[in-house]
Amino acid sequence: MKDTLKAIGFILTATAIASGLTAWLHPRAPVPPSQAKSIEAKEAISVTEVRAYLGEILWVDARHLEDFEASHIEGSILLNEDHWDEGFAQFVAYWYPEQLVIVYCNAEACQASKAVARRLRQNLGEGQFRYLEGGYPAWTNQ
Repeated sequence: MKDTLKAIGFILTATAIASGLTAWLHPRAPVPPSQAKSIEAKEAISVTEVRAYLGEILWVDARHLEDFEASHIEGSILLNEDHWDEGFAQFVAYWYPEQLVIVYCNAEACQASKAVARRLRQNLGEGQFRYLEGGYPAWTNQ
């Protein structure tokens, strides 16, 4: 009986430690509210604001497939209006509401990132959906 209780105690302790480490190290850990509120509730976000942000970012590339394949921000998901259904399914697999989502396209004049961010906001409601001021060139020039 004593050995069984010791074994159960050991298993419970090991499980608690593993759970604590998983919660601490998990890549989808929620952003603390203090960090989430550091991004203003606006649509556009500058490269400077992005670099100062401490939380996790889900990057969305709103450009054409050819541009994405040529180069993109590391970890980006391709989601544009031309192939919305396929891209949206992939996006939802990676997204969670507390995460900052930044959409970018080819340049400041490009409207694709604004349209995709707006559509994500409409389809998913609450969330932090922004578009990158200056687009991909602004990111690569910094």
